[in-house]
Amino acid sequence: MTDPSATGRDRVAPRPEPVAATEDEEDGR
Repeated sequence: MTDPSATGRDRVAPRPEPVAATEDEEDGR
């Protein structure tokens, strides 16, 4: 939560990928 650019880029990448989104959401949540 220090670099807004990194958070926005990570969210855009996992969005089109169902596998990345699931892993990112579980890790982020």
